[in-house]
Amino acid sequence: MEKILEISECEKLKDNKAICNGDNIEMKNSSIIFSGQGNILVLDNQVRLVNSKIHFKGNNCVVYLRSNPKNDYYLNIAVSNENCVYIGERNYFNGTLNMVVSEYQNILIGDNGVFAFGIWMRTGDAHALYDIHTRKRINYGKSILVGDHVWLGQSAMVLKGTQFGSGAVLGGGSLISNKVVPSHTLFAGNPAKKLKEDIAHLNWGVHSWTRDKMKLYDEMNDEVYVFEKSKKNCKSLKEIDQLLKGKTKAEEKVQIIQKYLVQEKDVNRFYIGKVNKRRGIFK
Repeated sequence: MEKILEISECEKLKDNKAICNGDNIEMKNSSIIFSGQGNILVLDNQVRLVNSKIHFKGNNCVVYLRSNPKNDYYLNIAVSNENCVYIGERNYFNGTLNMVVSEYQNILIGDNGVFAFGIWMRTGDAHALYDIHTRKRINYGKSILVGDHVWLGQSAMVLKGTQFGSGAVLGGGSLISNKVVPSHTLFAGNPAKKLKEDIAHLNWGVHSWTRDKMKLYDEMNDEVYVFEKSKKNCKSLKEIDQLLKGKTKAEEKVQIIQKYLVQEKDVNRFYIGKVNKRRGIFK
């Protein structure tokens, strides 16, 4: 087992690798544990891990954290074998984001999102379930894919197979599993269901707003993100997820992340349109 409690210890790893892309990387009351080998941790410049724990329980996993100059990372992540966790730039964490990533699945999160406290994400169930007649397993794991500028409310439970298009919102206390939330759509409830379409949100809270500020933001302005179908031939998160699953080595997974997530800057890259119920396709 290898363990990192300070950034300076990253260079001492033998069976795993920690890549620090800059000098302004900090750890406060945090730990990174490697129980396996062949794993890669990538920390971009201006990553600050606070009260966080990242545990590589198996082999050939990747955890890739992008730059977050204004906000700290509060993370509790457990990865197993050949999993990928990617979190993009400028995300806000109001409390610890918990992730359990297993069964060779991934969690991919875009840029500029808002994550309230008490959120859990799980790509698999704790135990295998079987059909008693066919004796076949019925609960395989699935990846969780989150676009840009997504808002997940307090104590949300996001389970396997869930996808959020850019600009989507999940209400507090919601439980969602194996559903697609289109861009600019609000889902909430247990189980979560669609409540409203064609919505957009700001990244900061309204709790301390004065009457003047409430009046100022009474109508949507240019600070609100609005997404549409990309005019470029960008790969969707689902396509990137499949590419990652096709590679068994962490180095190969990092290359895919850098090509299709880090280098791709199109603002509409992870847009998901409304579902056409008759045809079962997206507009």
